[in-house]
Amino acid sequence: MKLKLIIAARVVLGLAFFVFGLNGFLHFIPQPPISGPPGEFLGAMIATGYLFSLLKVTEVVCGALLLAGRFVPLALTMLAPVLVNIVFFHAFLEPGMIGLPLVLTAIEIYLAWVYRGAFRPMLQARVTPDDAQPVVERRPAIVFPRDDVAHAAGHVVLLLRRLQGRRGCRSRGRGGGRHGGAQKCGKPHCARADGDAGYPARTIGPRPISHHRSRSPVNCDPQFPSRLEKPVPASKCI
Repeated sequence: MKLKLIIAARVVLGLAFFVFGLNGFLHFIPQPPISGPPGEFLGAMIATGYLFSLLKVTEVVCGALLLAGRFVPLALTMLAPVLVNIVFFHAFLEPGMIGLPLVLTAIEIYLAWVYRGAFRPMLQARVTPDDAQPVVERRPAIVFPRDDVAHAAGHVVLLLRRLQGRRGCRSRGRGGGRHGGAQKCGKPHCARADGDAGYPARTIGPRPISHHRSRSPVNCDPQFPSRLEKPVPASKCI
């Protein structure tokens, strides 16, 4: 119901200005001769050579926009000073015909309230010009396909595992004992490094235990990799 009322008000206001604007050029609505101050006022507008024509062109264009429902806030803004002039003209020079201008003014105010969202930026006290605002450069984000990310992650994990394995081999090969490096013991999950301490350096198995950063010996048994336990001598490991 409210939408129908808005459309009806827009059509009435647009039709009134479109018809009276065309009448200023085509004169298809008969009017009695105007004399006195109203006639002098209209004669002065026509004598300027542009003011009367500009007024009627504005009425025709804005009326057409209201009828078509396009650029309604712009049409209301352009018709506002025209309506003010018409109301004051009839109020001071021809008060007997002020009824229609007041009705059109009421419709204008109603439509301006309905479209108040479009006029809200115009009523701000302080507005920063667009040229004065800082320009923020936005670079397009790099988007990787999901399959490529997973493929690259797999390569990274594989590379890290290889590096970890090489470090373990180098640390086992640094033993300076009588065997010149790491030796395999009789047990499948044991390894021996004859270093200064003479203790096993690493446990070998499906999931090897990494060395400590201080290169301290660890327990030969893979089930007890804690550094707090007493290490097993290398002779028992064999």
